[in-house]
Amino acid sequence: MTMNAVKLEFLGVHMMEPEDFLCALLAHPASQKIVPVWMSLADGARLSSRADGFSPTRPDTHDLLVDLLEDQGGVISIVINNVHEGAFFVEVTTGAEKVLDARLSDALILSMHFDVPVTMDEEILNKAGIFVTEDDLDQYFDIDYSETSFIPGHTSRPVHSDPDSTSASGDAQADADFSQLMQSMGISEDELRLDEESLGDDDAQDDDEESGEGSSEND
Repeated sequence: MTMNAVKLEFLGVHMMEPEDFLCALLAHPASQKIVPVWMSLADGARLSSRADGFSPTRPDTHDLLVDLLEDQGGVISIVINNVHEGAFFVEVTTGAEKVLDARLSDALILSMHFDVPVTMDEEILNKAGIFVTEDDLDQYFDIDYSETSFIPGHTSRPVHSDPDSTSASGDAQADADFSQLMQSMGISEDELRLDEESLGDDDAQDDDEESGEGSSEND
């Protein structure tokens, strides 16, 4: 089977509430999907430090790995070839055409050092990727989409004029992806419903206040 590989953009490591877990984000801008990668505090901290340009005073494990790979002609490709129960399986191919099995946290550090993009089969992206908008990136991850390759213009969740739709936005798949993202962050469906009800109550209250102001002005 021929693999249809797509390039992913690394959007950094983020601390996610309510459990303060670390999550690395990979993005496929063309489809406006992200791939959340949950990491231990140690792995996430190392990756974040490297992304910020930090170098240890003494060589660490990744420095030794980089030195060995440079002797192998560097890295020519980094491919996520499978995802199973939240675990990402990555193949790193060296300049000597040797294929190595790697963890994604280590592969991302190699990607930054050798300036080689991380790619993923489109079928795996469809399985592991979650649709987000620029507003979602800003609200939940504090990411300014203008600093990424995300396509501008879609700043809110898509709305389709389907009168028979029971989804919040009119796009059932987008809502399902968003719900999956929120639940992976530890936010339950009940909490999502409460947030939606709260927003509805606030809107109703605003309408009542506006109506009351209008009545006072007419008196």
